[in-house]
Amino acid sequence: MRLTKGIVVLVAVAVTLAACGNDSKKTSAEKTATTLATTSTSGTSAYSSGGYNTGATTGTTVGGTSGSTNLEAVDFKFQPATLNVKPGEAVTVTFKDGGSAPHNFSITSLNVSQDAEPGGTKTVRFTAPTASGDVEFFCRFHKASQNMTGTLHVA
Repeated sequence: MRLTKGIVVLVAVAVTLAACGNDSKKTSAEKTATTLATTSTSGTSAYSSGGYNTGATTGTTVGGTSGSTNLEAVDFKFQPATLNVKPGEAVTVTFKDGGSAPHNFSITSLNVSQDAEPGGTKTVRFTAPTASGDVEFFCRFHKASQNMTGTLHVA
């Protein structure tokens, strides 16, 4: 009985991993950015210290010389819609897909592109631009059709 349960678990894990995506559709730059800039997290433990601010549409500040923030994709919008960072800061964004469709967190100028399945969570790491200004982030699946964009405010 124990061996049967183990085989069932292994098959479930294999099927899940096989369904996680197809790197052959990604460009070389996307593969490199995904490999270098992101790591996966699982469960809700990343949200146990404060959770998501699901009602906010204003900015979340990422403080210090390195900072982290939560970002959620729900109903074809980002919450919060603006992330405030300091120039040159090491940024960690815990990105959760809280909707029913696959979503993505991308910043073209920083070579960041991370997909998340519905209910999934990804951790995205990058360095903020050294110059002040606004940089667009977006969902590559829904930018054109749903205007799913946000702003990385560097100041």
